Amino acid sequence: MAFAKPKPREHIGQESLGFILVHKESRYKKLEDLQNLTVAFPSPLALPSSIMPQFHIKAIGIDIRPKYVKSDLSAILNVTRGLAAAAGVEIGAYLAVPQELRDQSRVIWTTKPSQLCEGLKNLPFVFAAHRSVPVQLRKQLESALTTNSDPALLHRLGFAAIENASNADWQRLSPLSRKLFGSYVNSARAID
Repeated sequence: MAFAKPKPREHIGQESLGFILVHKESRYKKLEDLQNLTVAFPSPLALPSSIMPQFHIKAIGIDIRPKYVKSDLSAILNVTRGLAAAAGVEIGAYLAVPQELRDQSRVIWTTKPSQLCEGLKNLPFVFAAHRSVPVQLRKQLESALTTNSDPALLHRLGFAAIENASNADWQRLSPLSRKLFGSYVNSARAID
């Protein structure tokens, strides 16, 4: 159930950048080098870090083995710990991880919404909770995000503010993701 979404800063607009990163010492220099390798993604519904990169990867004819690991941090850790050749990551999440993790990786591809993914760039990023999360807890989190957000942290993430969202914002992503990737069974565990 969607409950909040970021309001982007003016200079960023609606585009949410994602990219593919690899371990800084790996031999991989371009997407083609990832043929038949494991690439970690936070979720099949993560627009900038999963949908857009996989859309592009499929469009240029590269076969990868996607591994859904529940968060951008977990995707980065999969790369730095050698559990995946690469990871799809969203810029705000990447900037929020400790510098020592960023120092262990390098970017080999960045989303270009104005090219292949033009139709995706205005789809919203939302904070959502699974149905099993108690309503009261979800409302507390929504209130904390929308009323008590730290301006410095928001700026670092590329947001002007966080505002209320609806399930309609979230549901706009679901059909696209299912069309591109089909159904999946998420049996992976997040790495903490």
